[in-house]
Amino acid sequence: MNRYALLFPAILALAAVGAQAQTAAEAAPNTAASASNTQADALFIAPGDGRQGTVKTVRGEVTLISGQTRRAAVEGGALRIGEQIVAGEGSSAAITLRDGTVVSIGPNSAVELSQYRFDSTTEDGAIMLSLLKGSLRVVSGLITHGKSANEPAKIKVTTPTAVIGVRGTDVVVEANS
Repeated sequence: MNRYALLFPAILALAAVGAQAQTAAEAAPNTAASASNTQADALFIAPGDGRQGTVKTVRGEVTLISGQTRRAAVEGGALRIGEQIVAGEGSSAAITLRDGTVVSIGPNSAVELSQYRFDSTTEDGAIMLSLLKGSLRVVSGLITHGKSANEPAKIKVTTPTAVIGVRGTDVVVEANS
């Protein structure tokens, strides 16, 4: 089976969740007391919880590592700067960052969110991911559309042997170790 084939179900599942949430948000009344919009509310990031991203899909064994702390990745869980996402054999995950960038991690992969900054007002910022091993796919979000969108390398992916600057759109990177 193609290594990238395992990434695409995670992206499709993430797209389906986003479409359901958008439909729910459009159908719900525009009041703060609307309790019927819990699915859509789950997609929004609570201010002040320190997360830079949200785990959207998990298939198989996926672990988040921060220093000496390890925890199982769960859908809806937080991803913070400096954390590693490690997917085991036959496993994958998809994470949505605050600007809407989607990072999908393939099987037998390890990726660290090394740097992330995003200003929602100007849509300006930068992302640095470290692909330690395996494969990842990045579909860019608002960060590549901000006022400085013409600057090269709004998204950088480092591997053990290279640094890749991405201006936007969709990129797949693989690092064999």
